Amino acid sequence: MEFALALVEQLYGKEKVEQIAKPMLVRYECGYSMKEVNSVEWHCSGTPKVLLPLANGIEEMEAIILVDALRRAKADVVVASIEGGVEITARYGTRIVADVMLGEAADRAPFDLIIVPASSMAACRARRRWAAVSSSSLC
Repeated sequence: MEFALALVEQLYGKEKVEQIAKPMLVRYECGYSMKEVNSVEWHCSGTPKVLLPLANGIEEMEAIILVDALRRAKADVVVASIEGGVEITARYGTRIVADVMLGEAADRAPFDLIIVPASSMAACRARRRWAAVSSSSLC
C-alpha cells in the first residue's frame, strides 16, 4: 500500500495522495522512502501512462492495490496479461482480468512507468515476456 501511494505522490504530489488515501481508509506519511534500482530523476507531464504486466501466481493484494491507487489518482493504467489469455490466476486463486495481452500493450508503448510486481517467479516471467514482445527493457 505504501509503495502504491508513494508512486502516486511521485506522479501527482502530496495533495493527491491525501485525497485518495482517505477513502481507501489508509493513513500514509508522505515522503515514503523508495529505493530505486536505477536512480534517475523521473517525471511525466499530463496523465501518466502506466503498464502493469501480470502473471499467474501474482500476490493478489500487490496487483489490486497498485491498480486501485493509481486509477483513483487518474493515471492511465494498463493491466497486461503475460499468460495465454487475459485472465490471471493469483496466488490464492483470485481471478484477475487484464485489460489486454502483453503484446497488445507493447503496441501502446511508450509508457511513463512500467511496474513489474516483485513477487516470486511471476516478476521474472513478466520481464522475459516483455523483452520478447517489445523493443523496450523493464530493467
